[in-house]
Amino acid sequence: MKLHNIQNTSKWFTIVLAMWIVLIITLLALLILEYIIPFSKNVKGIENSSKAYYEANSWIEDALWFTSQNSVGSESWTIISSTAVWNNFTVIGLGDILPPVWKWNSEYDSDWNKIAEWQPIQLDIWSGAISNWNTVDFYFRVPDLDYNKSSSEILWWSNPIVNWQLSWEADAVNASWSYIYPWDVCDSDTSCSTGDINFSLKTWIQLAWTSINFASFYATECDDGTEQCSLKLSVINDLELSDGTPVPYLEWKIDFGTPVALRFAQVNSSGKSYWFKKELEVKVAQQTVIEAFDFTIFQ
Repeated sequence: MKLHNIQNTSKWFTIVLAMWIVLIITLLALLILEYIIPFSKNVKGIENSSKAYYEANSWIEDALWFTSQNSVGSESWTIISSTAVWNNFTVIGLGDILPPVWKWNSEYDSDWNKIAEWQPIQLDIWSGAISNWNTVDFYFRVPDLDYNKSSSEILWWSNPIVNWQLSWEADAVNASWSYIYPWDVCDSDTSCSTGDINFSLKTWIQLAWTSINFASFYATECDDGTEQCSLKLSVINDLELSDGTPVPYLEWKIDFGTPVALRFAQVNSSGKSYWFKKELEVKVAQQTVIEAFDFTIFQ
């Protein structure tokens, strides 16, 4: 009888012990899963985040290849897919106003670009792009260096500060006596909306030292249906205020009133991988000649 009771006790002890072992193993498994599952989600999230970035970056490369293989000002876009993983890009190469609104590089005003020594403006003006240069408005302005519109920063200098050059493959005209002077530049406290400069009335000098009107040169050399001309503007003297304060650059804006090639093509690229999306934007200089080439003009 005692032996039978001992056997029963041993059996129940074994069952209880097994239950406790199962319980402990279950709790340990749940504890491990509590750490593993979030970690797994994080790893997957990092994977999809990286994939979204590389998808977007790969299409930047495709967009750059497109701009290199097509004429200046060419535009393109791809259609967004409905799949879990997709990418697309757009290339914006044309605009009526340069720079486009809010697509700026001036630190003082988001609607203006900057021109400085070793940072010229160069634009491709293809055949027939401009039908009437009288309607094209060029603006230069001193940046608001102190962020105070009630005070005015004014250029102080009598020498020319900006040279203009319109060129094609066989000839060019330079500003010569039609440079931009400090009095052509708007003060920092103005909107500059009435301070436009008219190109078409300016007389320039060809490489053969013959005078020619800007609009006439464009009509003869750049508007015959086949040629493409390049308009370049370069700072040629120091920029200073009346108190001697150096001005880092001038702000500029051009209103063509018709689509022309932007100074910088805007490339937008998107990449998506499940619930992660990455958007990239780069600016691509459409065409530039280093300013060292201007040296020959002033010899």
